[in-house]
Amino acid sequence: MYGINYDEVIEIAKKAGEILVKYHGKKVDVKNKDPNGYSPVSTADLEANKYICNALEKYGFQILSEESEKKDVDLKKPTWIIDPLDGTIGFLRRSIDFCTMIGLLVDTKIVFGVVYAPLHDKIYYAAKGEGAWLISNGNRRKIHVSKTDKLSHSLRAVRPFNKPNFLDFIMDGKIKCRSKIMGSLGLRLCSVAEGEIDFYINNSSKPSKWDTAAPTIIIEEAGGKITDFNNKPLNYIKEGLQWDESFVASNGILHDKILMEIPKNALDLMNMR
Repeated sequence: MYGINYDEVIEIAKKAGEILVKYHGKKVDVKNKDPNGYSPVSTADLEANKYICNALEKYGFQILSEESEKKDVDLKKPTWIIDPLDGTIGFLRRSIDFCTMIGLLVDTKIVFGVVYAPLHDKIYYAAKGEGAWLISNGNRRKIHVSKTDKLSHSLRAVRPFNKPNFLDFIMDGKIKCRSKIMGSLGLRLCSVAEGEIDFYINNSSKPSKWDTAAPTIIIEEAGGKITDFNNKPLNYIKEGLQWDESFVASNGILHDKILMEIPKNALDLMNMR
């Protein structure tokens, strides 16, 4: 589809993951790219990014990557959206919760995505209309979201809490369910697609389009749903790179129930500690 061999793109993600593993647990050069906070970029990020971008050039599409300097692309045109290392902070602390993510945006929609978590031995991928798939331990199987229909019976993914914000405390009080800490946003979202997790509320700082591009199609093809806090689909061609209204990912069945529990001033609460 679109003149692309998706198996080739999956292999590109795998080789990028191998680059990350080469640096995992070792001392690497790190720079902070956020003067107002902490957003590290390491040698591993940059080397994986260079490999992915060079490998995808042959398709002739635009490239938007977290670690590339050029970000003024026209998202109304076909675009690869890449996060070469999702979970950089955890990666630098030797966590195994990290992954490489490649998504393809065509005609305003994400039509393909692959997420590779090398130290979990998991490759998640999906193409529009072809379902969502997982390759693990050499086996390939179709995946689907859970059928959990009660919040009280659900399992929620949460990020590691270094500094919980007010929304964290409020949601913990409003939604009484089990939770599982996962260090990589991409893995939280793909775990929803796999049915291992029932939902995830992004209640941290504003995420960007490369954080969700590949997982979006994987969740949707697995039968799940991902929207902003106003229950609107993520609009990849909107101005700007960040999701100002944050987002919720779920098995679909629980989606409306989750949104009803999110306070109207949720975005303000994220910035309060």
